[in-house]
Amino acid sequence: MTEIPYDIPAQRFDETAQALAHATGCFIETDLAKTGSVKVNAVKGKMSIRDAIRIAIKGTKLQITEEKPDRLKVEIVEE
Repeated sequence: MTEIPYDIPAQRFDETAQALAHATGCFIETDLAKTGSVKVNAVKGKMSIRDAIRIAIKGTKLQITEEKPDRLKVEIVEE
């Protein structure tokens, strides 16, 4: 897995997902009507796209629900 340097501030998930997808070419599948406005964590440092997404959504109601080599699916998981 390729590691890429990130410096993404804490912001809405739609903004973070777009920045991560553009940086890596990995498609992030999500329903932005449901997930877009969720506030996520800053992502700083050199890491894989999967680690970057995990850091961004840690402590939120978002979760990676499907992983493929060039695609991640992120959904809201209600507890």
